[in-house]
Amino acid sequence: MTKLAIAIPTYNRASILVENLARMLPALGQYGIAIYVSDDSPNEETARALAELSYPDLHYRQNTPGLGHDQNLMETLLWPEADYVWLLADALYPESELFENVVQAWATQPDAIFLNYDSWFEQNRSIQGQEDVKAFLYQQVWHMTMTGVAIYGLRLREFLREHRTRCSFKNFPQLALIMNLLRMPNPSLVWIGARYIHVNSSKQASYWAKSDTSILTTFGSDWVRLIDSFDDIYSDAEREIMIRSHSRYRGIFTVRYFLFCRAHGLFSLMFVREHMAMIKRVTSIPYSWVEWIARIPPVFLRGIIRLKRILVWR
Repeated sequence: MTKLAIAIPTYNRASILVENLARMLPALGQYGIAIYVSDDSPNEETARALAELSYPDLHYRQNTPGLGHDQNLMETLLWPEADYVWLLADALYPESELFENVVQAWATQPDAIFLNYDSWFEQNRSIQGQEDVKAFLYQQVWHMTMTGVAIYGLRLREFLREHRTRCSFKNFPQLALIMNLLRMPNPSLVWIGARYIHVNSSKQASYWAKSDTSILTTFGSDWVRLIDSFDDIYSDAEREIMIRSHSRYRGIFTVRYFLFCRAHGLFSLMFVREHMAMIKRVTSIPYSWVEWIARIPPVFLRGIIRLKRILVWR
């Protein structure tokens, strides 16, 4: 069985995917790492682009019909036969130095290896036991929303096969699986603190960032539903902090974010009032500020943004 495989669910990002893989191929070949690409695209562009790569352990399948975001994530994770599977987003790529760290990490046979993308915690850690893993996820759950920061061991993937419904959380099935470490006996993980992962600069906006409804659904109701499902492990107060941590550390639902969205015509006063209860749970700023921002005409904010750009340019 292969020690490590990289599993990539993709959708209409052929050029970015191949560009990222081309960067990785020397290190992948050095460590004998297999690549699995599960393609939900309705065309042949990804298949044609991958055919130009010369890598003997590259596996590709096109899903017809497409599986959809969540199912493609989970099916791709379960596809490789390997001790560890790195579920990697198609827009991400690692520096070659990361692989040596991963090789060292799996020597202790943890249930999962977590990779730092933008967390403040930059020291390597080995964590074992229910209470220590619980404390770690309490602090870092916001970071795990990014697909590509977790490498899954055999025991976690077996849990997914046996308890699929426990991971059936819209937009966050992979994070639900990570959180279910807390329902396994004596869980263990390794955290690699150095930042070796990057987003391809050609990446366009994510699927969830298209409208105020999709933004609030993904990092509002879907996110809250997942965190609240662990009410047997975390207290009410702990879950509220965990819910707001994504806004705090990723910059969503902050003053700056609401101003930016309002400038583009999102988050109207009617929308904000309709979703008041959810907005209060996910943002760390006073709700009254959100209503105030929602009253500002978008054209006024766009004018301020243009003026700022002119002044900076001068």
